[in-house]
Amino acid sequence: MTTRVDRDKYLFGGNRELVIQRDGEKCVKCGMTREEHQTKYGLDITVDHIDNNGRNKPRPLKNNDPDNLQTLCLPCHTRKDNRNGNVNKTQCNHGHEFTPENTYIDKDGGRNCRTCKRRQNRELYHRKYGGHEVVAWQK
Repeated sequence: MTTRVDRDKYLFGGNRELVIQRDGEKCVKCGMTREEHQTKYGLDITVDHIDNNGRNKPRPLKNNDPDNLQTLCLPCHTRKDNRNGNVNKTQCNHGHEFTPENTYIDKDGGRNCRTCKRRQNRELYHRKYGGHEVVAWQK
């Protein structure tokens, strides 16, 4: 099982907590505090790679220098990612097309795949209530 420390080291070169502390435990764009973020979203505040060389990049291409990392809340992080190309994606990460019928916009303005969301809900239901096994991801 992956721990928070392992995830931090892999995604941010071990600098995640250092950056959050440096930024005063708040979003550098809107000022939402870490505590407010935890209360509102049930998640810790996020850390962003300013140059976008973070998630989904091979480790040698990640720029984990603290000067390239910033603390952002989920809405500010989503807005930044959407401005930097995610809005131009034509498929979700599992290869489903972003068509009007297969796309919904969440409360923070992010696009989501209906097919994947149905799948997640089905898996959650089966974990919670038992039942048939869910088959592997399909296009």
